[in-house]
Amino acid sequence: MLVLNEKQENKFDRSRYLNKISDVLDNNFDSLERPASNDSTFQSYKEVVRDLEQNEVNGISVPNISITRSNNVDVKTTKTIKETKENSENKAITENKAITENKAITENKAITENKAIIENKAITENKAITENKAITENKAITENKAITENEAITENKAITENKAITENKTITENKAIKKSKTITENKKTLPENFDDIVRIMERFKENTVRVRRGRNDRNWYIIRRMVNGSKITKTIPLYSDKPVNNYNVSYIIANKNACNGDKVFILTMVLVQHKETKWRRILREYWGQDKVVNGKRIQHIFLLGKIRNETRQKETDKESQIFGDIVQGDFEDSYLNLTLKTLFGFQWIRDFCQNTTFVLKIDSDILVNYRSLVPHLVESPTASFVEGHQTSAQPVRNKYRRWYTPEELYPEPTYAPYAAGPSYLMSSDVSTNILQTAPFVRFMPWEDVYVGLILYKLKIEIKHSNSYMYSIENIGVMSRICEIRKHFTFLVERRISDARIKSIVSAWRMKENFCSYLH
Repeated sequence: MLVLNEKQENKFDRSRYLNKISDVLDNNFDSLERPASNDSTFQSYKEVVRDLEQNEVNGISVPNISITRSNNVDVKTTKTIKETKENSENKAITENKAITENKAITENKAITENKAIIENKAITENKAITENKAITENKAITENKAITENEAITENKAITENKAITENKTITENKAIKKSKTITENKKTLPENFDDIVRIMERFKENTVRVRRGRNDRNWYIIRRMVNGSKITKTIPLYSDKPVNNYNVSYIIANKNACNGDKVFILTMVLVQHKETKWRRILREYWGQDKVVNGKRIQHIFLLGKIRNETRQKETDKESQIFGDIVQGDFEDSYLNLTLKTLFGFQWIRDFCQNTTFVLKIDSDILVNYRSLVPHLVESPTASFVEGHQTSAQPVRNKYRRWYTPEELYPEPTYAPYAAGPSYLMSSDVSTNILQTAPFVRFMPWEDVYVGLILYKLKIEIKHSNSYMYSIENIGVMSRICEIRKHFTFLVERRISDARIKSIVSAWRMKENFCSYLH
């Protein structure tokens, strides 16, 4: 079922709108839930995050300062000796004077060199002080630069956050304005009649469907967008107080005496087509030969509808005369009439086989192992009892798939639990109750689903069992024969040959005692 989504619900007063639609539909036989308005899709705001990396300040390498020291100068004194005795004193005086002068020169030279050393040392120290001062200044500049960059980053981050807050605020305000505008428009366009609802549907594509439940919660309205307009359908309630269907079917072939004689323990209804002569023969020749199991009588009938092929109808008449197990009703024999065919079988049981205890419904490609089923049913309830492979499903809305179910046929979103159609079993009182209740339940072509809907109304639960859906393939059957024979019904691949089916049935009979011994 198509309903308003959360976004649409938030955009207007949903309760008021839908109730107004229901009033229009209930009062005027118009249709359907409010179609979704043309929504403008808002992209949710995404905050832009800038990844800022702090710049690392590279260290400044201080150049090495080397101080070169001068070596002391060696002073050599040259002594002059005069061998003249007469001038010894003068020579001594002269030598002393020379020595004094040389000493003075040497001292002056030493003083000069020391002064040069002191000056060089002062220059070197001044140079070191200058370089240290430059390093200190560079470091201060670097630190100031880092502080400035950090402040800039902080300011940029604050600007980004303020910008995001402003954008979020703007988006919120715009959304509130649009929501308010939408509410105002919806208030102005509440549908007052059928034409208003049809105009709403004109916004949508072809085959768009909207479903709306009536205010009484029983009727459904389906509006479908067509090529040149819209189609409105009002369904009847799923469960009505008055009859909405007539399932009384006249007989073409009745075989009224098929159940005469001893009380029938299991009446097996086989839903077949006229052309399926092979499967009718397999049943009669193989597993259908079990007429009495553990003292309990077994009876089967083949259910057919009418056919337009006169030649095939004559063949069916002849087959019925020979075997007396065909029951034919006056309705078209088609797949979509399986529900009617099943109810027709219940009608025949009511009319001609009321003495049966259980009713087993199967398709034509099902084999039945009565030798396991009968002992099981002896221990089972004989009233208000239904057993099968229980399942549940939703209606198929894709028109290109099998079991397509349009909303006009079944608008509800889910089916009630049901027993899968190939085979299921019930006590005979349940088949009678189904037949009596069916006229009050909206028709469905899928017979297993329809029976499930009726059982739900009757408040009869289905006992789940995997023994009704065992599939027999063409490989490895004989190696699993003891496992197979424990199940009640088997879905057989239609490609399996007659001889293969015969060997399977014969094997589980031949190994009955052997398998019992193993278990």
